[in-house]
Amino acid sequence: MLHLPRRWRKRRGKTPRDYAEWIRRYDTLTAADLEAIAQAEALLPDRPLLSVVLPVGSVGREGTAASIDSVLEQAYQSWDLWVVVGAARPAWLGDLLTHAGRRGIRVEAVTPAEALARARGEWIVLLDSGCSLRPHALFLIARAIAENPDGGFVYADDDRLDPVGRRCEPRFKPDWNEALLDAQNYIGPGAAFRRDLASATGGLPGEFSEGATWALYLRLTAAVSPEMIRHLPHVLLHRTVTDETAPAVAEIPHHHPAPRRAPDVTVIVPSTGNPRLLEPCLDGLLHRTAYPSVKVAVALTEDVPGNLDPTHVSQDPRVRLLLCIAAPFNYSRVCNRAAATSETELLCFLNDDVDVIGSDWLKTMVGHVLEDRVGAVGAKLYYPDGRIQHAGVGLGLAGVAAPLHRGLPGDAEGYLGRARLAQDLSCVTAACLLVRRSVFEAVGGFDESLAVAFNDVDLCLRLREAGWRIVWTPAAELHHHESVSVGRPDSPARRAQFAREIDAFRSRWGSLLDHDPHYNPNLSLERQWEPAFPPRVAYPWRETAAE
Repeated sequence: MLHLPRRWRKRRGKTPRDYAEWIRRYDTLTAADLEAIAQAEALLPDRPLLSVVLPVGSVGREGTAASIDSVLEQAYQSWDLWVVVGAARPAWLGDLLTHAGRRGIRVEAVTPAEALARARGEWIVLLDSGCSLRPHALFLIARAIAENPDGGFVYADDDRLDPVGRRCEPRFKPDWNEALLDAQNYIGPGAAFRRDLASATGGLPGEFSEGATWALYLRLTAAVSPEMIRHLPHVLLHRTVTDETAPAVAEIPHHHPAPRRAPDVTVIVPSTGNPRLLEPCLDGLLHRTAYPSVKVAVALTEDVPGNLDPTHVSQDPRVRLLLCIAAPFNYSRVCNRAAATSETELLCFLNDDVDVIGSDWLKTMVGHVLEDRVGAVGAKLYYPDGRIQHAGVGLGLAGVAAPLHRGLPGDAEGYLGRARLAQDLSCVTAACLLVRRSVFEAVGGFDESLAVAFNDVDLCLRLREAGWRIVWTPAAELHHHESVSVGRPDSPARRAQFAREIDAFRSRWGSLLDHDPHYNPNLSLERQWEPAFPPRVAYPWRETAAE
């Protein structure tokens, strides 16, 4: 079970949070940086030719000129530029191309099909009209390609330029996130991809739009393995705000996969037998859950309490009581024993202080767990007052791991919409966790040396280590009273045990805690979703992030 110590939940750092200050300290390029880039470029084992494709959109002459100029000013010199036009070629475009020609650069206007056919580079960099590449953008893309010649797709972070040219609204993105791209074009403009890959998957869109670019990304990433997709955690592109009605990213709220079939599910409910908690939980499972084949195993963690009528609890043939006494209390042992007595294809671990909200929660989770390479799925949990209690878990937060978007209003979008969109994460809480039985058994189930804290995070990390994805979905909604059944693990009675489990967890996974692939290293571990001071990543020509 995931628990966050009170002292960490309340901790507040004194680090600056302002993006302008973050830029000044860590992301301002100097003459020394540009000289270091030139030296680093000379050391590249291969200098791939990058073909920049720039569709002319609705931003007009000024926005298109800014995009072209940003390419002309690149520190990396091995590129060509193709300006894509539709049937109506703007009258002012010729002047821009002539201007580029006077600087010794040949820039040509072509159709999308011609851009792909005539581009000389093995890689395409797709630049939205009105967006500007930063001077080091193509160098870092070329460096990523040189480091992974078998790669297929590269993307980076970006921000916006306000009407007076000030940088704002950074989008610090996760590493490759398959479920999130299904729900939202989180990648945005400026992605690079192999030209032959684009040709093999249908070519470039006939007309560029937010949706067409998103569809292109979906085709490209579906055709390669996750190892061939690289995220560069650096702001390499500026977006403009000329079209204030356009969303920052296209998205589909509440992406619901429909399960291809309905395999049997055993819901394992570890419980002290408190009727005040257990009865509403069972009522939600048995009478307010729309799933055709569900069984319930109530795993009692102590002798049957006097105020619990086992006959009443188990009168529904789908419910069975198990005595899984673990003294002292050991959540992992109880769950493992209950799982060993179950024979269904899928197991759902559910705390007895969790109550169903929407009837489709289990069907939605099953739909996700049956997707390719998904080993476990987590749900969106709310406090009784409607605030978010769990929207996935971030590694390294609050010292070890902590729930994402905790405490926000239930309908909050969260950072870049991520509080309401399905996504891959490193871990989710076992308060409501659906897992493939075979996968659970293959990794050894819950680690019983972690009796109370972080056993769910540990399980998820072992699943990921074995190559399985962890998906969180906001479409499975439940209330979670949190720690009502057995109390908080950092209470005075359990504080020593809790400290031992934290030490054991950090000893095992410490190297990963500060490098959650789904929580950008430019984001703070003390203040969720705010810029980190300093970031946990630096430009490759700098040893550390400058202060």
